[in-house]
Amino acid sequence: MKKSTLALLFLLVVSTAFSQAVTGKITGLKDAWGETITYIGEIKNKQPNGIGIAIYNNDYALRYAGNFLNGFYSGKGALVFKDGSFISGEWKNGKLNGRGANLDKDKDLYIGSFADGKKEGKGLFVYNDNAILQGEMKADQYSGRCIFIPAGAGTLSDNIYVAGKKDGLGYQYELETKKLFEGKWKAGDWQNATTDNYYSFLKDNDFYAEKTDDQIMIGTLNKTTNLLIDTAFYYDLKKKKRYFGFFKEGLLETGIIVRDDSSAFIGSVDDDGAFGLGSFYKVGKYYDEGNYVKDYMNGSNCLSIDLKDKSVYYGQTSGQGEFTGKAWFSNKSNELYSGDYKNGKFTGNGYKINAEGYCIKGAWNNGDPITVTAVTDDKGLPVSLTPKTLAEAITLVVKQSKTDLDILMGKSNYDDLDLDSYALKYESIFNFPGGLNKDYVLDDEDFNVNYVATYLETSDFAKAKAKYIELCKQLAAIKITLNKTDTPFGLTGTPNEPDEDESNNACSFLFPDNANIAGSYAASVLMVKDDDDQYKVQIVIGDDDAAILTGDYD
Repeated sequence: MKKSTLALLFLLVVSTAFSQAVTGKITGLKDAWGETITYIGEIKNKQPNGIGIAIYNNDYALRYAGNFLNGFYSGKGALVFKDGSFISGEWKNGKLNGRGANLDKDKDLYIGSFADGKKEGKGLFVYNDNAILQGEMKADQYSGRCIFIPAGAGTLSDNIYVAGKKDGLGYQYELETKKLFEGKWKAGDWQNATTDNYYSFLKDNDFYAEKTDDQIMIGTLNKTTNLLIDTAFYYDLKKKKRYFGFFKEGLLETGIIVRDDSSAFIGSVDDDGAFGLGSFYKVGKYYDEGNYVKDYMNGSNCLSIDLKDKSVYYGQTSGQGEFTGKAWFSNKSNELYSGDYKNGKFTGNGYKINAEGYCIKGAWNNGDPITVTAVTDDKGLPVSLTPKTLAEAITLVVKQSKTDLDILMGKSNYDDLDLDSYALKYESIFNFPGGLNKDYVLDDEDFNVNYVATYLETSDFAKAKAKYIELCKQLAAIKITLNKTDTPFGLTGTPNEPDEDESNNACSFLFPDNANIAGSYAASVLMVKDDDDQYKVQIVIGDDDAAILTGDYD
């Protein structure tokens, strides 16, 4: 079967409080909009409760990753979409309620207040063309006082909006003519001039505006120091950097900083950089929000969304923004990691749940499970890691075929990666009965993922032949039951005898098409002879072509 994601992503995982919560998979659920979802994560009272992932199966949404309460999205979380957009923040009863962020399909970013999933209250937009709007929202529309600066920054408007359009009193300053229009608008159109208006910095006695080859400046100016104060907009044309918000003696104290075609920061800054609650958006790459200290996220309430991989991290950061402490992480393979994180690596106690709802708990080091304390299935039931029969062992492997055997992968060989073959080998967390107790999972250069159990290593052809024939007969007679309610099935294949003159002998037994297994699966017996006439006899579970053609896996 083809592996959909490189196993190197395994190192990018994290989680929040590691616990002994019951985990599993629930199908056929509905979100707050009536969309069908599949849930994997923590379960209580037969409902999603705790950390989990809601997986969508429609044309636009991918997954919600975050907190659940009694089946609803509740607490911190993020919903990511196939087109790269997202909705993140504080959820209640399945929808955003409180502070949040929304990057839409047009790549316009909103950060501000939400109510029942709609933009409601104070907020700020950074548009895809770098235009800026700050003001009031109601039911997803501009409603109330809003300040708008278009991409070219030739004007600056301060208006009352109703249902998304200018409707009421307002101001508009034109930089080229240095004229301030003060009056009334109706349904977006200018109506008439009036001086009976609310206060705006555009009408302040210390208002100043200019455009030079180096800068655009519109705002309140301290006439003694010639530095911006109070509300103002400054555009550094050389560095292509915009500043809007509240200034103090020429420095932006709180507001927004936009670097054209690159990034946007919303929050507070001082001489040491960003501080306090803030959001940072790197165009096309990532979105971060949380508590900042000296320009880096530091705290227990930090969120990071990778816009390329559509992965989500939430939890503790420290130092220079490293993910360290309790946290959770979800990736594009719909896997959830929860536990300890240290200097960017999943290290300490924690668990991983794969897309099929299987969970592995234990101690981890740099993304590898070092000590496995428990494995549970999609119903939260324990899975034995000491199978007594070959059929039981093969069943455990085959049930993980749809997730590329990820839950069976133990310590990897990243340190001695074979760059010629690009093959990654992982120690298995369990071993086939009767084998040499060194099973492993192989991810080869074509992203085929196979399980390998070695039964014999010898220089004696007769012994190797006998073991080969014995294993072939066992596979020919084996009966597999994937679920308790299923009818047992056998494998299709005919035992053969190995040829001493061949360096690779193989006998493949195919799984039936109706077994509901990803890809064309087979259990194959291999006998491989190396250049020193040493024989190795193995059982390989995986794609039938890859299994019989790969040969010796060491």
